Amino acid sequence: MQIANIRIESTDARKRAVGTVTWEDCDRPSRDVYFETTEEFGGYLSIDTDAFVTAAILAACAHGERRLLVEGEICPVLRDGLVTAMSLVSHWYHLGWEPVVLEGKTRSTGRPRSSEQRAAVFLLGDIDSLATLRANRLDYPPRHPATVRDGFLVYGLEDQPPAFEHLLASLSAFARATDITLIPVHTNLRSLDDGWEFWSDLSVAPGFSSIAHAFKRRIGRASIAAGYDIPNLYPHASHPLLDPNYGSYDVAIRHDGVARSRLAKTRLVAEWDVALAALRVCDRSEDYPPGYLNCGRCEKCLRTLLALLALGALERAITFPGIDLSEEIVMTTIRLHRRNIHFYRELIAPLQEIGRNDLARCIQRKLDRYHAAGWVRPFASFGRHGVNSSLRTIRQLLHHDRGSGPGCAPRRET
Repeated sequence: MQIANIRIESTDARKRAVGTVTWEDCDRPSRDVYFETTEEFGGYLSIDTDAFVTAAILAACAHGERRLLVEGEICPVLRDGLVTAMSLVSHWYHLGWEPVVLEGKTRSTGRPRSSEQRAAVFLLGDIDSLATLRANRLDYPPRHPATVRDGFLVYGLEDQPPAFEHLLASLSAFARATDITLIPVHTNLRSLDDGWEFWSDLSVAPGFSSIAHAFKRRIGRASIAAGYDIPNLYPHASHPLLDPNYGSYDVAIRHDGVARSRLAKTRLVAEWDVALAALRVCDRSEDYPPGYLNCGRCEKCLRTLLALLALGALERAITFPGIDLSEEIVMTTIRLHRRNIHFYRELIAPLQEIGRNDLARCIQRKLDRYHAAGWVRPFASFGRHGVNSSLRTIRQLLHHDRGSGPGCAPRRET
């Protein structure tokens, strides 16, 4: 793989940093990968290599590229981290990958540290990212350099256009109320491999990190909200062992919030009315009732509503349509798999404490059936090619989601 002709382009009151990616060892078309923002933030876009190398490295590895040759200089801190990340992913998933050889000049100096550089978080409107911001507000003095002042809102990674427009509207109001500068970013980095399994199982952290590198003129530190807490960690595309390796001397990447359970994070959001008013956990934008940010009926919505009920915050959850949290809806909607089972375990006691023994019993019944079915965690070895089918198999192994096909894989947990 080669990355060359990194440049800034302007179009329709927008600016983008663009690099041309050419494959060498596999039959995939060359394409321009870009990071685009509004004119207001366009001056912060960087044209050095860090963003593009970070975005492309795992795609190069997955598709059998022997090297990644970049036109420009590579930060030695980032180079070392990417080698570690490739090795870690290969070990976790038994892929047998050798790290892609990074070719390019080594950058001899770092950007001078400046008080102008800011801390940022990737805002998705979900429990994890809102809790990360709330914890930062509570734990850091306002003038501390690590106090988050910027929020990246990214289009082109997960959301479809209607969902992104919903999110943009709600988070714009949230940003004004919380003194956060919202930076909208459009990118096509997933065009390097647009399979959902590749994104969700390998590329979340390098994808988000590459955006932080693209804005290194403004950002010195970026937080990726943890999806899982320490007792429930497992190999995943965003992980406390993995994410910091996508940082450089200029931009540190932090995996944030891993010490808090999902219920603890939900409590942080529930205690912050302005965040609760912007909460969006649902991917099914086509099912949103008018005026709401969640469908209120999918598994993610139900799980979040049960937690809010247990915390006494359900009546203030104004981004969800009204719903009767009954035994019937719990039994028919909850579908347990490897990635969500622990979220339900921690709801049983709080629901019992508020007198909702009916819902606690339903969840326990679901958990008992899941465990009674039994599962075996097999391991396999995958070659450098056929990566899409391999990742689908990996996903099934990690989720233990019996009877589901690749198209049924759950989206990133929020």
